[in-house]
Amino acid sequence: MLAAGQLLPTLELAGRSSRTGSYTYEAIKAYALAPQYLLNALMPDIWGNPMDYNHWGAQFGEQYRAYTETAWYAGAGTLLLAAIALVAVRRRQVWFWAGVWVIGVLLAFGTPLSAVCYYLVPGFKQLPGIGRAVLMSATAASVLAAFGLQAVLAATDRRRMANLAAVVGIAAAVAGLIAGVAVWMSTGGLEQVMPGIGDYTLMQMGRFLAFAVITAVLIGLARYRPGLVSGLLVAVVALDMFIFVMRFTPFVDHKYLEVKLAAVERMKQDPDPSRMVSLGPDALNRMPPNTPMLFGLQDIQCSDSLEIGRSRKAVNSLCKDQDGFAQPDVSLPALDMLNVRYLLTPLTVNDSKWQLLPGYETGLYKNTHCLSRIYRPRAVIDARKQSPDSVLQQVAAPDFDPRQVALIGPADGWRAQPPDIGVHGEQPDSAPTVRRYGPNRIEVSDTINDGQFIVVADGMFPGWRAFAHHEIPIWTVNGFLRGVVPGDCEGFQMLYLPGSYTVGVFLACLAAALIAGMLAWGWKR
Repeated sequence: MLAAGQLLPTLELAGRSSRTGSYTYEAIKAYALAPQYLLNALMPDIWGNPMDYNHWGAQFGEQYRAYTETAWYAGAGTLLLAAIALVAVRRRQVWFWAGVWVIGVLLAFGTPLSAVCYYLVPGFKQLPGIGRAVLMSATAASVLAAFGLQAVLAATDRRRMANLAAVVGIAAAVAGLIAGVAVWMSTGGLEQVMPGIGDYTLMQMGRFLAFAVITAVLIGLARYRPGLVSGLLVAVVALDMFIFVMRFTPFVDHKYLEVKLAAVERMKQDPDPSRMVSLGPDALNRMPPNTPMLFGLQDIQCSDSLEIGRSRKAVNSLCKDQDGFAQPDVSLPALDMLNVRYLLTPLTVNDSKWQLLPGYETGLYKNTHCLSRIYRPRAVIDARKQSPDSVLQQVAAPDFDPRQVALIGPADGWRAQPPDIGVHGEQPDSAPTVRRYGPNRIEVSDTINDGQFIVVADGMFPGWRAFAHHEIPIWTVNGFLRGVVPGDCEGFQMLYLPGSYTVGVFLACLAAALIAGMLAWGWKR
């Protein structure tokens, strides 16, 4: 309950995410891990490592899998201690975490359990990266290892524990040897393109065997110096994981993280809110979605997990397949409506509205037809009886002019009639003055005449409220944007204040009060 202020709005967002109901079971199963990745639990680099430019296991399965999504290593010592917990500890918690480990593996590797979850567990259909369920198994192995270490230190029959450690260590070593040799034999055909890959594989086997043997020996010695051995076991596991993590998320010189690009600085200098888009001949030679956020820029594209369903559908309608993947069609007037002022691309753009700005690292174009983030269309049309697809089709048309017309849809939570300024209603050409623009609050300070319609080129989403002299309805514009008719006034405000957040904050305060009361009652006792 303490986190309800964050959790409830997140649940509301999840229900309107572009992932809602958009993945078939076959599509989700395609992201499951291939059986070969089971060996990564023993030897994380057995299929290579991107740092060594030899990650030849990335192509297993139906989809390309990055190293960071397949290396679910928790340490050789961790696995040995977890195995001891399963054999020597009779506690419900051990079987619970063993079940978590099994469920994580079954989900990640696309077994029928994933089909059961797909059809029966709410929200599962929104999680295409089921291979990441191995995180559950890695976590469970770590908890089981803690139980195993506790069993080693608390054992009354030290000789039996030493024998158990020897059996577990030998079993792990044999399993690692068999698997490692099988992989090593399969690398023979790769030597021409990856010289030394065979020796590299043998090195991974040696690393696993070394840590497994050291762990088994230390467990056997616990009967003599349990305190010292416990510290050494933790140190061995820590060393093993340090080696792994340093190659999982390696350190780089900070100068590579602080590169100053003149093109980026130019876009950031724009005083008014604006968006950009990046095109490329392939997925690498462009600024990919989400990356602009790192530089303080706003893109019209992002990962599907961050997009609202209707917004993603709208942006997709503005894309065309070029150079092998979908990219926005920068010739469409709808990009003017979306406040796309800059285009970053190594490609040559032959469109008169895009002005090339010289002197930058790559092609930087400025949209001379770009509308302000908040603008006045000349006319509105009641499109409430039209289907959402029909509205988006009109907006994505090459002859659509957002300056001339806005298609008005329903106002969430209101029964008001749409504004009527007529198809020929004239509006001032100047954009309203924006006094404050933020993610949760917008303030417009300008003289607005009665009947004037204002478009805010941001996504429509429940929880936004608008105020002029009083609260006014927010209309759906062009299928996915927001619009208001403030009336005769000197400005208006928009606030994001969803009911889910209000309820969440109330529940969080209630939980905090209950905890404080319980602590006070316990202190008085």
